[in-house]
Amino acid sequence: MKTHLNKSLITKSLAALFIVLIILCIQSGHALALEDSSQNGIEDLYNTAVFELLKLINAERENVYVPALKLDETMQKAANRRAYELLSKYSHDRPDGSNFSTVFAEFNLSPHESAENIGWKNIEFDVAAFHKAFMGSRGHRLNMLNREYSIIGIGFSNEDDKYYIVELFADTP
Repeated sequence: MKTHLNKSLITKSLAALFIVLIILCIQSGHALALEDSSQNGIEDLYNTAVFELLKLINAERENVYVPALKLDETMQKAANRRAYELLSKYSHDRPDGSNFSTVFAEFNLSPHESAENIGWKNIEFDVAAFHKAFMGSRGHRLNMLNREYSIIGIGFSNEDDKYYIVELFADTP
């Protein structure tokens, strides 16, 4: 009888352990799904922000009779690379010490003329605030309104509650 009780106790304990493991796996999977959802949410936010910002910039260009900029997919990749580099070094120089413009060669771009606007904002992600700050700065505004530039890439990154932006401008080679 004692052996039967021990087997029954072991079986019940293993069953309980198995149930706990299943619950932990489900919770873990759910946590991963939430994390992926959160990452997709920020990417969706950034994608929407790119088009909002492009619209704002092109409205400013239209006001001064400068042709609209075209969003370029390869420039987007370069701008995103630069945005993530700002997490380790907030500068027009890249983390390796080279100038921002060296990013173009990594994406087989070779513009004759180019410029970069960078910025950051704490706490909340606000496209209009980024745009207003750039328009309030003579150098940034000149980059946005320069008629020599025909294509743009806009990148974002964030760390904690700090959001970074990069606007890359270039002529079409």
